[in-house]
Amino acid sequence: MVQDDPRNDLLHYRKRMRFTQMQVMSILGWKNRKGLCQIESGVVVPTLATAFKLAIIYRVPVEFLFRAMYESLRDQIRRKEQALIPVGQQALPLTASSAYDS
Repeated sequence: MVQDDPRNDLLHYRKRMRFTQMQVMSILGWKNRKGLCQIESGVVVPTLATAFKLAIIYRVPVEFLFRAMYESLRDQIRRKEQALIPVGQQALPLTASSAYDS
């Protein structure tokens, strides 16, 4: 998928749900459109509570809405984790499926 705005995918998911900004604002209980515009444009990062609410409204995990930020943070954390493990003792990444294969 080609993104119009690489900072987040909120607009994509809002349109997928066929919601207008006014409808989302109503669900959130907001009166002013400025906040949602700023979040959708990537000017403002929402609070954790707002991010969860948007994920619930759009019916996707939070990391789908903020994919670029999630991937950047994940990559930073993985590099730091790997730096803590001595060379030669680095294990393969644990996948969801392998966690249950016992």
